[in-house]
Amino acid sequence: MKENDYKIIIDLHRDSIKRNLSVYENNNKKYAKILFVLTKKHKNYKENEKFVKKLNEKIEKNYKGLSRGIMNREDAIFNQDLSPHAILLEVGGVDNTLEEINNTLTVIAEVLYDYINNGELNG
Repeated sequence: MKENDYKIIIDLHRDSIKRNLSVYENNNKKYAKILFVLTKKHKNYKENEKFVKKLNEKIEKNYKGLSRGIMNREDAIFNQDLSPHAILLEVGGVDNTLEEINNTLTVIAEVLYDYINNGELNG
């Protein structure tokens, strides 16, 4: 971290939930549902919270139901203290297919691209 100026840090995980809770369908295309995990254990969590809320809002705007929302945690930091744009993202569950995961990762990439290109990263 000291040698690189990362603008966004993504900690990517797979959740342990079953398929009936982890699949989203839109226009006959299946996706793995996502869950943002936000820690409130460090003093600067408000910036991460703002970032996560904005990403969640952007996802829900075009893919209503893809996100399972934001889970708040107070028992761990998950390296979110390292950047105001650090997120932990649970993508799908143990039964999702690679195609479903990739479809979701494409949505996340599009949302991040939009966020960055609209100047929201600096604002």
